[in-house]
Amino acid sequence: MWIEVDAKSILFSRKMQNLCAAPFYGHSKGCPNFGKKEGCPPNQPLINNILDFDSKMYLIYTEFLVGEFAERMRQTHPGWVNHPRQWYNPRRWQPRARKFQCEEEKRFLKEVDDVRIIQSPEACGVNVTALMKSVGIVLNWQWPPKHNLKNKVYLVSLAGQPLRYYTYLGDKLTDERLKNKKCWAVLRRDGKCIKAKSKMFVEFPRYGKVVVLIRRLRRIGKIKS
Repeated sequence: MWIEVDAKSILFSRKMQNLCAAPFYGHSKGCPNFGKKEGCPPNQPLINNILDFDSKMYLIYTEFLVGEFAERMRQTHPGWVNHPRQWYNPRRWQPRARKFQCEEEKRFLKEVDDVRIIQSPEACGVNVTALMKSVGIVLNWQWPPKHNLKNKVYLVSLAGQPLRYYTYLGDKLTDERLKNKKCWAVLRRDGKCIKAKSKMFVEFPRYGKVVVLIRRLRRIGKIKS
């Protein structure tokens, strides 16, 4: 499902990014991806350095019945009868849930143009709990939850127009697939573009990250000062 949301309901801060470093079961130093995996904090800029809060913003989310999945795991693996963490292990249910979310994002992109989807808004400091509450959904952070077939989890993405949005004209050496295609700047943690002399690091929605010539870029979105 996707809905338009008021940008004022999107709360964000560096403090939210640092929650990934908080200890949890089996990980006394927090998430092992923190500061290591691409796309994870603290190396990500805040959401207001990525998306234009003066343009339309969208919440894309998928409801996944994790309770039903856990029940199947419980019945399939009798040896786990006293180990609900095994029934609710994210490594088992997340791939399927993410597939559903990706399908929802594709449907969204068929309806809305000129947007960038942020698949892990919490990595960009967004308070996802408050955001979902603003649309009437209360998230349960107890894990594993008390087993119930009705237990649900939500996968959440944010979308909006990029602040640093361009059309790349290309030159005679440019791959034809990239000519006159839209792209956005790849940003440092402080929200600044990654560039050196005449070139800049950008990302094309279908073709990934590429170094391009700055002089062949034509701005679409505004640049945050």
